[in-house]
Amino acid sequence: MYNLTMIRNEIIKFAQENGFDSAELLGEYNGYTVYDPVFNDNKYRCIGLPHYILEHENKLEMIYKEEDTQPIIDYFFPDED
Repeated sequence: MYNLTMIRNEIIKFAQENGFDSAELLGEYNGYTVYDPVFNDNKYRCIGLPHYILEHENKLEMIYKEEDTQPIIDYFFPDED
């Protein structure tokens, strides 16, 4: 079993390496833990399509292609069309 504090720190570090400040937990989807990378300064930023961090078995992946992110959007935000 892995240390939750360690994996949380790794997720924040991963988000920062990809241009974000941090990441917030969205929940579980299809065997992955999904995080929403965020900026901490409350400024509006238009960076294109949504980005998500997926964690599975201590491996992290940033996804941003529409075909990858749309199922996550539909799952976590079903009423936001």
